[in-house]
Amino acid sequence: MITVDLTGVSDLNGNAGTGSSPSNNYAINTVRPTATIAVTDTLLVAGETSLVTFTFSEAVTGFANADLTVGNGTLTPVSSGDGGITFTATLTPSAGINAPTNAIVLNNSGYTNAAGNAGSGTSNSNNYAIDTVSRSLSIDSVSVTEGNSSATLNFTVTVTPAAADGGVSFNIATQNGTATAAADYTANSQTGVTIAAGQSTASFAVTVIGESLAGLFVVETWVLEPTLFERYIAIDPSLWWNHEGLKTQAAETLKAGKSGMPGQTPPAFLFMAASREPSIQPTVARFAELLRSLPAERTGPWQHLDMPQETHASIYHPAALLALRQMLKPTPP
Repeated sequence: MITVDLTGVSDLNGNAGTGSSPSNNYAINTVRPTATIAVTDTLLVAGETSLVTFTFSEAVTGFANADLTVGNGTLTPVSSGDGGITFTATLTPSAGINAPTNAIVLNNSGYTNAAGNAGSGTSNSNNYAIDTVSRSLSIDSVSVTEGNSSATLNFTVTVTPAAADGGVSFNIATQNGTATAAADYTANSQTGVTIAAGQSTASFAVTVIGESLAGLFVVETWVLEPTLFERYIAIDPSLWWNHEGLKTQAAETLKAGKSGMPGQTPPAFLFMAASREPSIQPTVARFAELLRSLPAERTGPWQHLDMPQETHASIYHPAALLALRQMLKPTPP
């Protein structure tokens, strides 16, 4: 209100006033309303949306989507369930966008409080990143000539285009094709491999296990030229080769006595060891069964050792030790 001190005034006759005189009451509200904007999901990818919350310092009217500028996206109509203090909407990112910096901007002059005061200036939301670019993953082709020693194949996984904020994650694992895990290569699987933001590639290594073609050669030499050596050691021999052709050849050669085995002094000793590998164990067992069916004078001394506790990658050292102990054990006095 406004108050007049009447003692300070007088009428035309010089009479001073007494007391004071108040005006009617009036209210003053010059506080402008303010707003904050919160985007819940700060990294939006294709198919995602985010809740957006607008919170005002007091109830307002006149707030609408026309007051908003949305960075690389669209908003559903804003709505309030508490009388105009809190509004919500859903943000949908634009397609085909890779933008790490975005914001929703509110023009505060578009709404008023109950007193009619409009907001001032602008209000910005927190930052949110958008990556709705379609990406593809590819893996290159790598080859190696399989031999008797191990080798490593290094595959490259490529994402196109390059990864954005948050990177690109994927799972990868080997799978049998013409090669078999454990017999031909060491199985490998990785979960959550990440290509970092701004990068395009990741590596995936597979160890190739050398096949025992040398073991196949040892057995073949024992069959065809047993007099060349006194002792033959074949560890995980690849007797599956050529549809077990060596077994067929050995049956014909040994039965016919063409190997030179009779009369050899001392007779050549063959030691064969097989791991549990499905491509090796049964073929070695069938070869041993063939030898078992022949007269001892046709085969000479031999030994077949089944080692199911071993794999193709682990059998060499324990089998070689057993073979040497067997073949080189001292002669009893």
